[in-house]
Amino acid sequence: MPAGLPRQFVLRVALVALGAGLLLVGDVQGAAAYLAWGLIGVALASELTANLVWYRRDRLRRDR
Repeated sequence: MPAGLPRQFVLRVALVALGAGLLLVGDVQGAAAYLAWGLIGVALASELTANLVWYRRDRLRRDR
């Protein structure tokens, strides 16, 4: 495995940081608030998906 952080992790951190920054610093309302929560939601959904894929692959590997 190469040194450094995986790209997926960096992307998720950037999405959450941008969304949280908009909510905390920008005092956003309306469409911008939906965008901020959407960014955070996409990051969390991609993390959930990655964990489910890893879990499934791990179970398939153990069943062999």
